[in-house]
Amino acid sequence: MSEKQFSTPVIITDKNCRGQRLHQIPFGKPPFDEDRLQELLAEHPELIPIDEIEPAFSPLIFLGREVGNKAGNADLIYTNPSGYLTIVETKLWSNPESRREAVVQLVDYAAAISSWSFENLRDEVKKSANANQSGNSLDILETLRKHDNEIDESNYIDSVSRSLIRGNFLLLIIGNGIRESVESITEYIQKAPGLHFALALVEMNLYKTNPHQDYPIYIQPRITAKTVELVRAVVDIKAPAGIQVNVEIPTEEEAKRKGRRRITEQIFLEELAENATAEISDQVKGLIGEMKNIGLQSYWRSSSVSMRYPDPGGSGYRFTVIVITVTGSAYMGWLDRISWPEYGGYNEDIANDYQESVHKLVEKNYAQHDRVESFPIKYLLKSQDEYLDCVNAFTLAIKNEAENKAGED
Repeated sequence: MSEKQFSTPVIITDKNCRGQRLHQIPFGKPPFDEDRLQELLAEHPELIPIDEIEPAFSPLIFLGREVGNKAGNADLIYTNPSGYLTIVETKLWSNPESRREAVVQLVDYAAAISSWSFENLRDEVKKSANANQSGNSLDILETLRKHDNEIDESNYIDSVSRSLIRGNFLLLIIGNGIRESVESITEYIQKAPGLHFALALVEMNLYKTNPHQDYPIYIQPRITAKTVELVRAVVDIKAPAGIQVNVEIPTEEEAKRKGRRRITEQIFLEELAENATAEISDQVKGLIGEMKNIGLQSYWRSSSVSMRYPDPGGSGYRFTVIVITVTGSAYMGWLDRISWPEYGGYNEDIANDYQESVHKLVEKNYAQHDRVESFPIKYLLKSQDEYLDCVNAFTLAIKNEAENKAGED
């Protein structure tokens, strides 16, 4: 991989496009040590591109530094209002061996923390170094109340407890000079078979306006690698003699064909099962897969997934066909824009026909449906095949019109 992946940033200083070139600080000569980097990340969690890594863990709320556990001290721990934990290891380095050690160390921390209860986490955060940085309270719940005074503390504690039991963590290594591939980092993380976590490497590139002055410093965060869903477990099957049990492991090719889930998707499906039913969660998972086969793309947020169809006409717009929330509700997207020139300029009847068809399907299964914006997804799932026909008709109509327009040109 090339050492230089991006060109040098330039600050535009006036309307005539005069600019000032930034000067990158060499990786081997950072202006601060790891301790100061930790302080920086504690003070400014927004430096971490969390929505690009795993939206389910956003927004980051700093809890503590050097949080003790039986494997050592975790550099930084964050939470979010949904009760998901992010564990960060900071590294300023230049050699690959430090990189491996950092990954293994971080996984060890996650394995140790997964054995905690909420009370253990609360106690260790209270004892952590600089836990009160940025006005942060020494108590987790007090910290959360400062960010959201209406937070349901009981639900938050339950969610943290579930995350600890399942090992649903986001693990981040943040430093400078990071160059790594997903294939190589996954080689380091086979030590925690019971955990279900995501791992990402985030590089903090540092720049100055004047190479001869220490400050100001401009920071450019970027993700250099991230894993897909990492779930490893040992299956121990006990059965009476004479009963044959077969466990089939999908091949690499099968795994690629079926697709791999991000931890945000897994968390969404787990929460949907708790808020609705496990059956509905499985049906939504299947529906998403079928819609992807049609050509739609999934976009995950902390509490919803939207299924979007890329404009075949080349506008770059993606039509939101449906949004499904973690509470089990659904609504159609902003298809009224379909006739706008910047979004393809398609016949608005395409969107109207789709919306009308969906409303009729929901009405068939849900007598109380009065065509409000949102409806329970379970009533659409009862007519899943017919709904997929509606989606197919919608995408085909757009595709045909796009082809006709291209032919006219």
